[in-house]
Amino acid sequence: MPQSNILYPFREADLLQIEQTLYEPKQFIPSVRDIFSKNTSFSPGLAEYGYDIYKRTGSAGISSRMPDAKDIQNVGEIMSRVTFKPFYVSSMYQYTREERQAMATQQQFGKGAYFPLDVKRIEAVRRFIDEQENQAFYKGVASLNIPGLFSWTDGTSTITPAVVAEGATGANATAKKKWANKTGQEIIADLITAKKTASKNGLYNPDTLLLSVDSAFELQKPYSSQASTPIIQWLTGESGMFKTIKTIKECSKAYNGIAPTYDSNAGTEAFVVFENNSNIIELAVIEDLTLLNGIYDETETYRQVAVLKSGGAIIRYPEAIYIGRDI
Repeated sequence: MPQSNILYPFREADLLQIEQTLYEPKQFIPSVRDIFSKNTSFSPGLAEYGYDIYKRTGSAGISSRMPDAKDIQNVGEIMSRVTFKPFYVSSMYQYTREERQAMATQQQFGKGAYFPLDVKRIEAVRRFIDEQENQAFYKGVASLNIPGLFSWTDGTSTITPAVVAEGATGANATAKKKWANKTGQEIIADLITAKKTASKNGLYNPDTLLLSVDSAFELQKPYSSQASTPIIQWLTGESGMFKTIKTIKECSKAYNGIAPTYDSNAGTEAFVVFENNSNIIELAVIEDLTLLNGIYDETETYRQVAVLKSGGAIIRYPEAIYIGRDI
């Protein structure tokens, strides 16, 4: 419908305010974009994408004499390719004719755009898109056969969440694994196991810890019965175990989709230890967040769609990532 025939159309200043609100990341949402590197090198027009994983083979040898060619190890690589299909994350906002009329009436009593009235609607669009992108990265999209960090498989490798050790306190084996029942030293032991496992004898440097808000509270416990230093302070300070510790809701049992060993129908808090390096794990952004052209329909309701095209998680070396569960 031609805009010239629309009553109370949005002005250029209003549409600019919409764009600024939508494209500004919301700081109260812990985003995968704040933690992981973005890979934007993909062409947006393809139906399928892929990336290569290289693993070196061979070695060097020591001998007491000049070796013959047949005695020398040949260096090469094993290459595998992981393919994935992109997916879209979208949301839409709308304003009816009556709502725009109300905005226009309010604007008559002030200056500038209408939008101080209802910018929350635009903020909600951005927030919902961010949350879905986060969920796809961590949990995957089962209906589209897209794995996430917590459900990772690429056909040759998987990431299997590991069960933490039992502590000394608790009514049963399940309770003894819970960080709420563990001492500072027992929690640190879980994290040392995770870091040691993910390092693969020094091949990787697991410098990042992700965990839920509830689990993060347990890191406020004292380091030991003789030291009042909080665990989290010891982990990032004195020990230098982790460069970065982030709390994300996707590690909580309500969002991660990880079943505990004691009940496949229940949820479990989880934590992740890994080297935060784009060669190991990153986010595939095929086409970043875009506002499509807005339209007025037959009832003069204004609608506009926001959409991004994503590839979710790219994980080249799953062995460098440790997920702990049952905590």
